[in-house]
Amino acid sequence: MFLNDLQQFDFVIKPYLIDGKSVIEYQDKIISFYYFVDGKMWHELEHTDAIIYQAGENLARIHLQSEKEDSKYQRKTFENHPDLSLYLNHYKNDPAFLNSYHNTLSEIHSMPKNPTTYGLIHGDYLYSNIIYNKALTIIDFDDIEYGYYLYDIAVYMFYYLLGGDPLNMDIKTNQKRFDVFMKGYTSVKEIKLDRLEDLNPFFRLRQLKLLGTIQTYLKGNLGPWQIKFIQMTETMIKDQKPFIE
Repeated sequence: MFLNDLQQFDFVIKPYLIDGKSVIEYQDKIISFYYFVDGKMWHELEHTDAIIYQAGENLARIHLQSEKEDSKYQRKTFENHPDLSLYLNHYKNDPAFLNSYHNTLSEIHSMPKNPTTYGLIHGDYLYSNIIYNKALTIIDFDDIEYGYYLYDIAVYMFYYLLGGDPLNMDIKTNQKRFDVFMKGYTSVKEIKLDRLEDLNPFFRLRQLKLLGTIQTYLKGNLGPWQIKFIQMTETMIKDQKPFIE
């Protein structure tokens, strides 16, 4: 329903209806189809200020839609995401990692929860889930969930910060990207956020989810990036260090 309501925006992928339905149940699977979008993937172009600004604008419009129509949607909440279960299962015998999980959720839950801060979010708003043409088209709404709007902002910056080498994050370059993104976002929706490090609880939440996924599905078949990410994240958790100092 939320994705259907977002069809008022030309920057959201459009579902293809079959017999009037956008979601088809087939045997034990749920299938959906979408209209083809002609454009470039994230690695095929330069991520200019104009692109990043527009990504901020578009996310803010999605959040405003959630804010207006929040009561009619039904989705899981962020703490029930299956990737967190993967994390808990993998680190169930390690107190440091369990404490990090509980402390992260406790810190997030202590934040003000009202229609302007909390609602339906994309849940996976990163640059690889955008198709680039003259305008941007947002795809991959599988992770729609109830959560803090700040999480979507954190996810967008998270992978820029990690870059190709998670052990050597480029904070300076990405602080500039963050500033441009927030200018785009706040041109549409007001939000109190002017420092990259204020996203740390949501960065950590994303770390935990990604760590659980990698350790569960890629263990034994890890590439250099995944190995560095695990090393970085496990060290941060053991040393109780934030994602951004």
